[in-house]
Amino acid sequence: MKKITALALALALLLSMASFAVAEPEYNPDAIYMVSSTDDPTHMDPILCSDGQSTTITALVYSALIGYNLDGTLYGDVAESWEVSDDALTYTFHIRPGIKFHDGTDCDAYAVKWNWDRVVPANGIDTSNLPYAELFFSDVATYEATDASTFVVTLSKPNNAFLTMIGSCSLAAGLVSPTAYEADPEGFDKHPVGCGPYKFVEWVSGQYVQLERYDDYHLGQVANAGVIVRIIPEANTAVNELLTGGIHSLNYMTEDDYATIENSGTADMMSYQGNTLSIMSFADYEKNPLFSDIRLRQAVGYALDFDTIVAALYGDSMETATSAIPFLMAGGSYDGYTSIGYDPDKAKELMAEAGYPDGFEFTLMTYNVVKGYNPAAEKLAVTIQSELAKVGITVNLKIVSPWSEFLNVIYTDPISDDPAEHYDVVLHGWGADYNDTSNILFLFSDDEIGGGANHSGYADPEFNEYFDNGIQSTSYEEATEWYIKAAQKLNDDVPVYIIAHGVDHIATSKLILNAEECFGGIGNHTWQVKLAK
Repeated sequence: MKKITALALALALLLSMASFAVAEPEYNPDAIYMVSSTDDPTHMDPILCSDGQSTTITALVYSALIGYNLDGTLYGDVAESWEVSDDALTYTFHIRPGIKFHDGTDCDAYAVKWNWDRVVPANGIDTSNLPYAELFFSDVATYEATDASTFVVTLSKPNNAFLTMIGSCSLAAGLVSPTAYEADPEGFDKHPVGCGPYKFVEWVSGQYVQLERYDDYHLGQVANAGVIVRIIPEANTAVNELLTGGIHSLNYMTEDDYATIENSGTADMMSYQGNTLSIMSFADYEKNPLFSDIRLRQAVGYALDFDTIVAALYGDSMETATSAIPFLMAGGSYDGYTSIGYDPDKAKELMAEAGYPDGFEFTLMTYNVVKGYNPAAEKLAVTIQSELAKVGITVNLKIVSPWSEFLNVIYTDPISDDPAEHYDVVLHGWGADYNDTSNILFLFSDDEIGGGANHSGYADPEFNEYFDNGIQSTSYEEATEWYIKAAQKLNDDVPVYIIAHGVDHIATSKLILNAEECFGGIGNHTWQVKLAK
């Protein structure tokens, strides 16, 4: 009997080991990576891009001179190496040999120059409709391709964020095929051609964008056969698709979805400190009869308990801000910031001083899709409306949909003679495109007024001086000191309220074999995602 029992146990163990071996997922290099976006891309020509729906696509189609590792450090992309002169003004980039765009034409130093001809302000081009041209290239004095493999750039002044900025392949630093663009300038925005890891195949509006693996990608073999970006506006629908295998990863979801995902058995949650901020801007406030008075801007802040609001709406997804700088960036963790706190009586006192003892009325505009920097914008708007009513402030809500229309509205002059276009305050946000504090504080510089990201129209010389000094600093420590001063000046002047900073979450299917190597940091590493059969 003992022998039979021992034999049975041994057989059971062997069967268990065999079933475990069968269950072990096997890598499938020909699998299609499925992901979702809340809306169609607005643009696919990188120099026109400014929103996440667009950069979801352009980050996969294009390359830039520089790339980002997950930890934010830089690596050579199209440029395999570079040198910087002692005075920090001249950059010499050495272009990798043999790189081809998706149409088979050369991506060499001459192609890089052609791309920069489209965006460098020193060329005298109109950059008003090119969201990142001024930011990335305003300090470029000269540039030239000295031969096919060498590209030399000289700046007008030091800029310690320059290399980081020109690593933004999804935005104005992305390199497009000159041949493809010149063959169809009007149509290129819908039929992009770059030299990134994926080639554009098809865009069916409202349904999906399809990309396929580029077998001649210069950084190596792409680990999957392609990407399909499905357009799924509703977060609940996207979560269901993740759990049932319709998509492989998801970075927009509500707090209520986290436990569902973690307990599903088919997906995992990753969380990490983010570089986003949720913003409430007083739109072009100096033109506004109400909010040109700082006392009324202050009153709004004193009437809102942001700690309680953020905790109630976002739980662990966001942290109440102390400044505009996310906590993980230089200057973000400084503990000496002062800002307006919750004091309803002070709000009423300021309103009375400003001539509105019985309160006042304004229009608040926002969107209704889930964004990483604000997963519940409409709920936030309703909460603000309810809280301000307690001190006599009436808020009229304006919810703009779809996302592309919201962008269209906020990137035009909000103070209009047309009542249908008018709004006084806007809820919006930002996620840093690269890991540098300058990509947060630039939002409030006067360079971004009029078609840019400075929706409050804030134009303070002292703030601009602090910001410029930070950009031009030659040491990390010195730059941080200037950025802290700039952030405090923003707190003092109240052109905006920085409500919270995001804690980033991404849900990944268990069919992704190397999720920790590809997600949870800077840059886009989709081309390295390995999927199981």
